Amino acid sequence: MSRLLPVEPDEVRRLSRQFGAPRRALLTLARPPLSASEHADRRAEVVLAIRRSNGRVLLHTKSFYPPGVFRLLSGGIHWDEGVEDALRREATEETGLAVEVERFVALVRYRANGRPLAFASYIFLLNADGPKPSVQDIKERIAAFREVKPERLRAVAQQLRSLPENWRDWGEFRALSHELVADALRPPAATRPR
Repeated sequence: MSRLLPVEPDEVRRLSRQFGAPRRALLTLARPPLSASEHADRRAEVVLAIRRSNGRVLLHTKSFYPPGVFRLLSGGIHWDEGVEDALRREATEETGLAVEVERFVALVRYRANGRPLAFASYIFLLNADGPKPSVQDIKERIAAFREVKPERLRAVAQQLRSLPENWRDWGEFRALSHELVADALRPPAATRPR
């Protein structure tokens, strides 16, 4: 496979036909996220909203995160790798779970310093039954998992946006995906309690 762009229009069309058209978002950041600025080995990232059989969504924390910070799983899409391939690889590496892709939730592009960044986030809703997650790649440095109700994802986003100054840009970058997943998992207005 040749070197791909962060967003390949044909790939997005194929993913949309297979898993539904994504919501599109543009996030303006004060500085480029580390995922885009310091990792030349990736063109984009996948964000994994893994829903368990109990309806809760899987979050994780890493050994170097601030205490108590959990978030959705994510991982890089290599320059020569397709989005769906990266999605399945990351799910295996980070959780060991067999996942079923349910929906292409969102495609997020970024701006920083007044310019578009050559980086994107592909957010997917996945389903996974079975055992507890188990990290398969120790380089991931995942320290723990937690499952939360979908409506708690907004509180997770708020916590990410409220991180100390040295983590604030990263938290802002990570928060939006939680809100987009919360929107996607929100029950239709007709079925919500009054």
